[in-house]
Amino acid sequence: MLEKAKLITRERRAQQRICRLVPDALQPAWDWMSHYRQFWQQSFSALDKYLEEKQDDAK
Repeated sequence: MLEKAKLITRERRAQQRICRLVPDALQPAWDWMSHYRQFWQQSFSALDKYLEEKQDDAK
């Protein structure tokens, strides 16, 4: 599965199979996660602010 996703390469040497990580292949996934990380951080910050305001109003 990892090889099919091009996240690793495999090489055969006699009876050994050597796997190597291809870190550059992770960049698109990292970019996608970073976008959503920012989205969720902003959403939770807005929720925190809203809840603090509601708590202040209740006092």
